Amino acid sequence: MTEKLNFEEVAERFSVYLRQPSVSHCDWVEINEEEILFIEETDYSSKDFADPRVYSEEVIENVKKMWGSYAILLWYLQRNSNLETLKGKRKLYIISLKQIDNRTSRILSNLLKTLERYKNGIIDEVGYIAPTS
Repeated sequence: MTEKLNFEEVAERFSVYLRQPSVSHCDWVEINEEEILFIEETDYSSKDFADPRVYSEEVIENVKKMWGSYAILLWYLQRNSNLETLKGKRKLYIISLKQIDNRTSRILSNLLKTLERYKNGIIDEVGYIAPTS
């Protein structure tokens, strides 16, 4: 059985609980028997990754979303079900792309390698989902 959480709604309740305006988070979380998928939907077609500042900002934003999503999920599970839900499950941070081309694929490859360095045991694997035609 797969449970798909609308993370926008969960994150909003988390922000109210913390009395913080916002916590970076992914768009969706899917929980099944074996994995927890943190899914970030994005479109890189309009970003100029030739500018190192843009690339760096994207790395920082994804790291914040990875860690923020995990914190929000822990809070949600503690309040609504059981933290046992996390036991033994692989946790994957997935970037879901709206489109992909040669330029985007090179950038994505570098981005995934960089994000791997910041998962620090919270996330087991960083990956992507390519668009289907």
